[in-house]
Amino acid sequence: MYRSIPLPDSRAPARLRYARLYPAAILLMSGLLAAAPTTASGVYKWVDEKGHVHYGDRPPSGVTPTEVELEDRPAPTATDARRREKTRRLLNAIESERKREKEASAREQARAAKRERNCALAKRRVEILERANSISFTADDGERTYLSDEDRAAALAQAKKLVREWC
Repeated sequence: MYRSIPLPDSRAPARLRYARLYPAAILLMSGLLAAAPTTASGVYKWVDEKGHVHYGDRPPSGVTPTEVELEDRPAPTATDARRREKTRRLLNAIESERKREKEASAREQARAAKRERNCALAKRRVEILERANSISFTADDGERTYLSDEDRAAALAQAKKLVREWC
């Protein structure tokens, strides 16, 4: 019969080795960060093999980049802030004017639709009054009443007036 012999934990020595390396790794990283340049590198321009122009801070190897000179912009001044505020007010005024014009256009379209509908109704009334043999209507009490020739002539004159007004 075989007896199992406990093996030593093989990870324990590695953990101890890594624990000893942490301070050295931190010092190494700190030194590398301190040695790195703190300013931004330049901007380069290059052309690839297909003839496309590219810009970047690190050109690929095998190309001859040209460093692009960037102009320093001054910090915004009070004049710039006034100019931005004036532009904002102008844009707001243009937007409100467009809104007013849109509302006016909608009102005009509604007026035109109403005029067209009333014109069609007035023309239909004239047509009915001119062609019908007899005209009747039902009163509020439910009794049918027929128009006399004089009442019919007055209703026709009124309908023609409405046609002139709406059409």
